[in-house]
Amino acid sequence: MRRIIMGCAVAICAACCQPVEAGGYRFTNVADSQGLYFHFGEPTINNNGMVAFWAARDDGPTGIYTGPDPVSDAVADTAGAYLSFRMRPAI
Repeated sequence: MRRIIMGCAVAICAACCQPVEAGGYRFTNVADSQGLYFHFGEPTINNNGMVAFWAARDDGPTGIYTGPDPVSDAVADTAGAYLSFRMRPAI
């Protein structure tokens, strides 16, 4: 059930590309499945607003990323020396 809710939340956020103001918070689309990723784990955010997330890329590897470009925004991925990652990174 939690994955379904998270999937719906990601889909709704992915549909909106413009930042949205809501009760003192600013929502910004960091990455979505319209780009080079096709599956996401739960995102995490730190006190400075840095977001990290697990994602599966369209071209095969999975990894931990911080933005829409799987090359320049990769923290680490399975295209290199790692075999797998937890779906919820801690930052």
